Amino acid sequence: MPKASASLLFPLTFPGAALTASELIEQASLDASPCSLISWGLEDGLPSSVPEYPGDVGIAMGCEDGSIFLFHYAPVMDVPKKPRAENLTEITASLSKSGITKIPLLAANRPTSPTSPNGNGPRPRASSSESARTTQSNGYHSHLPSITSRTQAAALVSTAQVEAPKNYVDFDNEPDKLKDMLRSKGVVKDRGFLDALRPDPDNKVDLDKRPSIEVRRPTIQLPSTLPTSRPMSPEPSSPISIATKAPTSDDSVKRSWKLRAHIIPPLTGVGHAVRSLAVVEASRAILSLQESGTLSVISVQDGRAMSSLHLPNTPHLTVPSLPPSQTPNSFLKAIPSQASWSWRGLQVSAAEAPLILVCASDETRSGSRAREVLLLMKSASQFGYQDPDLLTKVGEWVVDSPAKHGGMIKGTDGNTQIFHLTQSGNIRLLTIQVLPAAAVDLKIPIPVKPFQFNVSSAASTRPSTPHNLPLNLPSLPNLPNPFKGLNSRTGTSTPTDAAPAGVPGRVEILDVSTLGAVGTDDVLELNVHVFDQTFVALVRTEEALKVFKHEADRWTTELSLDAEDIISSKLFAESHLAIIYTDRIEIHDTTKPALQNGNSTATHMLPLNVPSLLLSSPLECFQALHWVSPPGFLLTRLSSKSKRKLELYPLPTLTSDKKPNMEQRLRPKVLWASSSRISSLDSPEARITASLPLELNLIILGYSDGTVERSSLPDLLSPLRGIKSPPHRSPKKLNGAVVSLSRCRNSRTNQVLLVGGGDDGSIGIWDFLTLELCGRWVAFTTPLMQVISLEEESVGRLRGCLLCVSEDGTVAAVSPDGFELLYLIPGSAASLKKICLGQDNLILIYNNGRARLWDVKTLEFWRSMENSKAEELVAQGGWVEAVIDETFAGRPQGALLSRGKACASSTILVEFDHVRDWLRARDLERVPRDGKGRAIARTELLRLLLDPLLPSKLNDDIDDVSEALLGGRSGTCFIGLSSFQGRYLSSLNCDPKEWWQLSPVATSSRLLVLLMTLRLTLGYNEMEQNANQLITFFTGALREAVGTSYQSPLLSHLTEFWYHSSLETRQSARSLFDAAVASLPDSEVVDLVEQWQHSLPCLQPDAHKADAQAAIALLVTGHVASERYPLLSASTLTDIAKSITLYFHDDASPHRVLAIDLCASGFQIWQHYVDAMEILRSLFALATGDAASSPQARAAVLQIASSNTPLFITTLALDIAHPQSVDQRKSIMPLVAFLIRKKPLVLYPNLPKLVEAVVKSLDPNSATGREAVLDAATEILAQVVKTFPTVDFHAPSQRLAVGTSEGAVIMYDLNSATRLYVLEGHRKRIVACSFSPDGRRLVTVSLEESVVLVWKVGSSLISFFTPGAPPRQGHGNSDPFKTLAFNVGDEAYMTTAATLEWHADVQHMS
Repeated sequence: MPKASASLLFPLTFPGAALTASELIEQASLDASPCSLISWGLEDGLPSSVPEYPGDVGIAMGCEDGSIFLFHYAPVMDVPKKPRAENLTEITASLSKSGITKIPLLAANRPTSPTSPNGNGPRPRASSSESARTTQSNGYHSHLPSITSRTQAAALVSTAQVEAPKNYVDFDNEPDKLKDMLRSKGVVKDRGFLDALRPDPDNKVDLDKRPSIEVRRPTIQLPSTLPTSRPMSPEPSSPISIATKAPTSDDSVKRSWKLRAHIIPPLTGVGHAVRSLAVVEASRAILSLQESGTLSVISVQDGRAMSSLHLPNTPHLTVPSLPPSQTPNSFLKAIPSQASWSWRGLQVSAAEAPLILVCASDETRSGSRAREVLLLMKSASQFGYQDPDLLTKVGEWVVDSPAKHGGMIKGTDGNTQIFHLTQSGNIRLLTIQVLPAAAVDLKIPIPVKPFQFNVSSAASTRPSTPHNLPLNLPSLPNLPNPFKGLNSRTGTSTPTDAAPAGVPGRVEILDVSTLGAVGTDDVLELNVHVFDQTFVALVRTEEALKVFKHEADRWTTELSLDAEDIISSKLFAESHLAIIYTDRIEIHDTTKPALQNGNSTATHMLPLNVPSLLLSSPLECFQALHWVSPPGFLLTRLSSKSKRKLELYPLPTLTSDKKPNMEQRLRPKVLWASSSRISSLDSPEARITASLPLELNLIILGYSDGTVERSSLPDLLSPLRGIKSPPHRSPKKLNGAVVSLSRCRNSRTNQVLLVGGGDDGSIGIWDFLTLELCGRWVAFTTPLMQVISLEEESVGRLRGCLLCVSEDGTVAAVSPDGFELLYLIPGSAASLKKICLGQDNLILIYNNGRARLWDVKTLEFWRSMENSKAEELVAQGGWVEAVIDETFAGRPQGALLSRGKACASSTILVEFDHVRDWLRARDLERVPRDGKGRAIARTELLRLLLDPLLPSKLNDDIDDVSEALLGGRSGTCFIGLSSFQGRYLSSLNCDPKEWWQLSPVATSSRLLVLLMTLRLTLGYNEMEQNANQLITFFTGALREAVGTSYQSPLLSHLTEFWYHSSLETRQSARSLFDAAVASLPDSEVVDLVEQWQHSLPCLQPDAHKADAQAAIALLVTGHVASERYPLLSASTLTDIAKSITLYFHDDASPHRVLAIDLCASGFQIWQHYVDAMEILRSLFALATGDAASSPQARAAVLQIASSNTPLFITTLALDIAHPQSVDQRKSIMPLVAFLIRKKPLVLYPNLPKLVEAVVKSLDPNSATGREAVLDAATEILAQVVKTFPTVDFHAPSQRLAVGTSEGAVIMYDLNSATRLYVLEGHRKRIVACSFSPDGRRLVTVSLEESVVLVWKVGSSLISFFTPGAPPRQGHGNSDPFKTLAFNVGDEAYMTTAATLEWHADVQHMS
């Protein structure tokens, strides 16, 4: 079952008044240090084909701090003009159906409801020509500069600037070309921003004739035909799957490169660099491998994380099965007793379910051994929007070869092969295959589950930098030197070469072969390629770069070059080698030497086979490089004007007979360049660089100028922040930007302190209340990461002190009493895992398997030991442990504190449930307040929250409604995306419509938050009307406003909130789900169900029947089938019904509530494929029990009773009258009373049948049964008499009279539990009956006949001789004793519901 407690987090980023969202992300890109690049769909600077969906063509840039920048080749978006009449008609018509009167309605030619007028099915989709007209009506765009969201006329853009080509022109390098281009335009009067939004008055537009619109800026020529709407993303595939989507782009649409997202993973900073990126084409995702071992799967559409896996520092080997000729220790090695793994290699096989090989080198052994992990990734059709189990480890081992000496290739026979360079210089090939999961009983102990980043067991290797050495103590002259005993007093154990110990994996090695030796020099890097069934090896050593070709079972040297200053090399074909040096690029032909006048002209050659130099071109300094195909390379650099650029260098087509051109210069294509307005991070205006949200009323901010500020969420959202009153800032500051904040307490004085860390390694302590600076020191070379307050007595002389831990593991002890820096403890090459203190002893445990013991009293380093020894020592007791947490998991809820990131540092993760509870709080201490502590109105806070959530410029009339609700726009922040409970953050740069065109997840995430917040406003009269209009629009009409590129909400995402504890969340998720399904055409409904059908529980093996994927499949298909079942085949409905019964009858199933809900919503469908009466009986038992699912079962009973009354009453009556046991009858009785209270109208037509069953349950012949149900039956009959006027009971005579809809009255004797007789006098429905006080007369009323009948019902002597016959009425026939006529006019036609309501009112008055 989807999680009932799933949190909905939405990140709000506050860029400051001077920056927009795009400028903030560009600012972060300028400060970044790129170290890896990857591209996809790229060919010669343009997409290899027309991009169908967002992210089809893109670039990803990984950085040293662990973050990733995502670039899209996207359509040029513009602020849309006012919609044309026919498009607005469709939107407003759908709004008017919900009672919205704010939007003026225009004449509509067709209904906009997704269903046909007769309600029998979906309305046929519009024709292609009609679709084209709709698209044209709101589809003309122009490129405008990035500006703030406020509608100000401050930024002026000239027509010449707009028309200047921006995509592929480097204005720094080609000023003359730009001048000529502008000169040719002539004199054009500049137009301001507001003018640019208005049509040119010289160009008149006739909407009826629809001529082409001519404006003074480039327009987009739309295709003649376009699909009418963007289909739903197929389920259960990835939201970026393209299995059933229709293309939404065309060659005529203007596009340019755009910095789309800045992605922040959980682990950032030193030691977490993105060392490798790879593209998974089938899943439309990229893989990011961080140096610390975190492998993330990132969506190319919106930058969200779809999955992640952290590889712990301690391997858990899953040994592959070997051929009989191989022994395990021939090349597979045991786990080193101590290791520090640095992850750098990442390769992906091209397959539907790709294999992923990640490699790490052991830095403690100079990289002489490598750890390899083989992972299997689910195919795109097997996972949803986020799946922790997307990556499955199938094998892990340690080999006797450096990580850069291995890789994965597709061999000459088509099999997957892993290659290594042995210590003897031979290339070893392992031919592998992955066994199915069912073939191996895989029991792998995984201590760190995906997304449970217990960093205490994580590897975080640090680069060898000066800050890992003893600090330069003269900078701290008053500190003692604790490093005099730095040398270890114990020896270190050496790993053995024993056979590896591990459990069997799913990898089978089919063959082990050796291709031969390629040399015995110290190889730095090895790459093996397969060209035309031939192995080619590219080997780089300290001295040479060599190309080897494998022929006749041996390697022959094709090329040898001097390796000095080589940065990267690439074999594009068997004969062409491209080499990038620090200052140039060279292309060589390896097939034959190039001679000029009989002498070699090539430079940097070894005296071996002299190759042909085809091209040499100088290069400017760059930061990261990626080879692309067709031959070329992509790089990023900072220009001389501090602009971040992405440049593509296409390589020319060269032949070996062409003479080398030593002066040829490759001309780059500038794909993207940051705005000239964005400067470096050293701008004079202070920006938010750290945040510490303690609660919504209290947020501490750190700034780039070294100051700190006390604020609140309302303060940050307010457009008048800093204007009404000055902010509460600290008067003194640090020398650098504040990049980390922590709150702690002085245990002796109870003074609350604020500890901050600067980007220069400084530490500052402020008084938390007054923000007075108490002390500051420059103690580290890397920023402060964590503060540990020592309050336990067992810590000895350090009690009351603060331990400040930097990113490199250096520890500073600070006394908060006199604000004195006591001493420093140096860091290590490995990351710090845990600190243990016991009296005068301190143990630092690192992630490389080693620990250090320090004497706090003498400030001496005692010895180094293995982690196991340290753990044994700590286990003896008397120690206080503190785990080093590099993530934000241990920080206050709602905070995302990523150090030094321009986007993440100014981002607050807000949880919707927290905001809802805050708004409804009655406690005065929890009332929303601003930074000065002043209470603010809840309606004002709701307006502030809605401002970044409500999109603008989708439709003019909806903008008016939004303005009326908000009272004006503030534009102080923008919303982003978060995934996996806020561990990943994606800051997005989107124009108004682009958000809804990114991905189904982006749409569903924002719509959920928006609708839930709007629902909170419904309790306030001044906001309710506008909020209702907006809810209706965003639920049903958003698709029409956005256009054909609209991405429908992802159904699997919405199901996660199906059983959320919040009513607003449940209602929002379900309404969006229903609207999305209702808008699907028939063909897409069938495709959707067919894709999910394969994941239904009944089709899964027993071990996976209860998986979350199976439950989501059942929820999606079950609810779709409930609404659109005529479209589905009998086999599909059978599988759904079987899956429902599977969960329903499993008492231990966590998805039983889901099965109960589906039974209720589609029982009339499933009853044809399952034992319906058995399902009802089980529901009866659950509804009357006290199980966790009983409330849902009672609701299901009520719904089934309304939708399938005959079967329900029949089953209920049978189980009461003829139960399988007395206990069953006893358990069902309370259900009848419950139904009488909740659904009297449902029971009314079948009341006689139900009453007879209850009466028969009192059979005196079964004394035990009568006694067991007597109380329950008495309660039921009393409830029946009280609720229904057609039933009356005379206690002294124990007679029960029941009137029927046919006009008869049935008389029961409860003493004998039998039917006595039937009185038949009325010809139409009886509305009431009543006994006289003595029980001798019965009065019955029929309004439709306008008659009252009086019957004799008392016992007489004759009744003993004629049992079963009614008493004699004093006539010779069966006519009633008396007949009284009356006339009540139209009241005679009172409905059953009105009759029951009237009876209830009479009962209440009496």
